[in-house]
Amino acid sequence: MADIGWLFGWAKENAIDIPLNADGTANIPKLFELYDEWRERNGGSSGTKSFPKPPKAYSFNRLNTKHHKDHAKEMGFKNPKEYEAAAVEFFNSDRGVLYYSEARNRYYRYEEKTGIFCVSMDGVVNTFNIYSKKKFDLIKRQDKLHE
Repeated sequence: MADIGWLFGWAKENAIDIPLNADGTANIPKLFELYDEWRERNGGSSGTKSFPKPPKAYSFNRLNTKHHKDHAKEMGFKNPKEYEAAAVEFFNSDRGVLYYSEARNRYYRYEEKTGIFCVSMDGVVNTFNIYSKKKFDLIKRQDKLHE
């Protein structure tokens, strides 16, 4: 999970009850909503959603599967290690636009010019591939991405 300890600290400091899911775990998207509402009431928001800075990516999960080896080859990398290094470098760069999905608790980076698409959660890259603008726009709607 991304580093959201600050969000729990904010809730405690402001006597905000942590919203819970049916299974008793914290409802993180609802907690972000409460935080954004609090910021708006206290003059600290421009009306745009605010999300924590994503953790730096450091590795790729499931790197040695046939699926990922095929993607590495499709993208012109010599081996999975080169592919992993490129994925981590791209995610950690300022290229393209960084998005966040509250629904999936993941960060997405997409560079429209090249079509490079990358998804990371907890510092681990899960997806690195070339996506058309049409495919990205579909993911953007489905996963409810916000800049």
